[in-house]
Amino acid sequence: MKSVRPSIWCEQGTFMANAVFFGIIIIILAIGLIDGASIFYANQSAGDITKTAAERASENWKLYGSLTIAERSAIDYCEENGLEFVEVKQVRELSSNAFSVTCSKDASTYVFKHLPRLRDITHQEVTSVSYSSS
Repeated sequence: MKSVRPSIWCEQGTFMANAVFFGIIIIILAIGLIDGASIFYANQSAGDITKTAAERASENWKLYGSLTIAERSAIDYCEENGLEFVEVKQVRELSSNAFSVTCSKDASTYVFKHLPRLRDITHQEVTSVSYSSS
């Protein structure tokens, strides 16, 4: 009678070791995907909020002609929506006024915030510019 040697997947302990190895790989990939999605969401939401803040600054400049009111409206909008305000600038270009608003948001990540090389990408800083004719 011929003996049949079991495959490598059926040897004692090998199947379990492979299952654990692939399980760990799947967990690492899932954490990377979740953290990456969080960073993407932080960037997208910061971009949308910053754009609206710049538009509000331009609208208030048109309505009131006051730089203080325009800047304050941008600052308030960023902070009301959970962003950290960085700066607002008015730039005069020919016949229009440009308001540049910069805000930042930290992504809530599980692992990236603890890794030195990936910590920097969890802090998303976005600048948007809105033009209004004067």
